[in-house]
Amino acid sequence: MKNYLNLLFVFAIVGLAACGSEPKPTFNFSCGSLLTEAELKPFEVKKEPKYLPIEFKLLGKLSLAIFDANNRIKSYNVQFFENTRERLVVQVYGIWEPVEMDKAACAVLNFPDYQLPDETLVIFYRNEKTDPKMHIVAGVRKQ
Repeated sequence: MKNYLNLLFVFAIVGLAACGSEPKPTFNFSCGSLLTEAELKPFEVKKEPKYLPIEFKLLGKLSLAIFDANNRIKSYNVQFFENTRERLVVQVYGIWEPVEMDKAACAVLNFPDYQLPDETLVIFYRNEKTDPKMHIVAGVRKQ
């Protein structure tokens, strides 16, 4: 009986340890390719964006496209990490469910109103942008 209790105790400890170390989920985006963890590293830093007036128009349109793609539910924030002629990095805070991320990524990567740069990335964060720690869920690049 004592051996049985010890064995049960060991299984409980192993089970709790396994639950605590949740593996990072992988997603298959229908409109782009998944970024690796190494490619996501630069986006773990906080950056206060400074926008030109023309950038507000694009930011608003991309935010509206994500809003429409996700059944007009507004529970997220959008900002640019970088916006140049060569590269656009869109940060989406507050969307982390796979279906919502896929819809949001497709809305950005297939955006018809502007010619987006060839290197367009969308990075998804579980938390709000005001959180002290960045919780990147996934990132996708334009194919």
